[in-house]
Amino acid sequence: LPDTLIDFNSIDSKPLEFQTALVAPPKVVKAGLPKLKRDVSLGILEFSEDQGLPGYRVTAMMQDSHGMLWIATDKGLCRFNGEYLEIYTFIEAVFTGSIAEVSSMLEDQKGRIWIYSQGGIYILDHVTGLVAKIKGSANFNNTKCDLLVDHRGLIWQGTAQDGLFIIDPEQETLRHVAQLHKDDAGNTKKLIEDEEGNIWVGSPTGLSIVNYETGKVRYLDDQNGLPANQVKGLFQDRNN
Repeated sequence: LPDTLIDFNSIDSKPLEFQTALVAPPKVVKAGLPKLKRDVSLGILEFSEDQGLPGYRVTAMMQDSHGMLWIATDKGLCRFNGEYLEIYTFIEAVFTGSIAEVSSMLEDQKGRIWIYSQGGIYILDHVTGLVAKIKGSANFNNTKCDLLVDHRGLIWQGTAQDGLFIIDPEQETLRHVAQLHKDDAGNTKKLIEDEEGNIWVGSPTGLSIVNYETGKVRYLDDQNGLPANQVKGLFQDRNN
């Protein structure tokens, strides 16, 4: 497919609306020591419910700028400092004992934690003690989709069929790009930013490379470089 051009600055911006609440004090649990995993040939250690995690199925993890490890499971969100787990309960429950699945988490330039879940996008601010949920964000098809903060501070939200959403946290606005090219079916699940500021967008139909400044979108598939069309993950190492 030929390259496409998108004037991101001309896309209509819609104001964000928030539902804001005080964060309830987290439950604090002293974590147990990891244990050796059974029936494996290598020395693999387990850190699960026996060590204090709220649930055994981990869906997302991140480390913030203070070195804290954030872990989302099927039953809760926690922050781990190496000794204690702080377990938070503000994420909407989908049924008794289980929260909406968290797909991705990030820390923005103000140190706030953004949590992208099936129940919507939450923004946790430790300084103010508030958590805000973006109204309407639960309507996005976001199972196993990425959330990315770029070097400008913009938040890029991938979806399975609704295209890209670009959030400006400073202006509190949202822009929507329904498709990057005509054959992507609105799938923008996997996101990463390279050292030049390009946004790489992976989908089942190929890979789009977005230059936000020029609006140029380059497309790669199995006809021009990829071994296969389906992109399931993106990662940049320290050398490339």
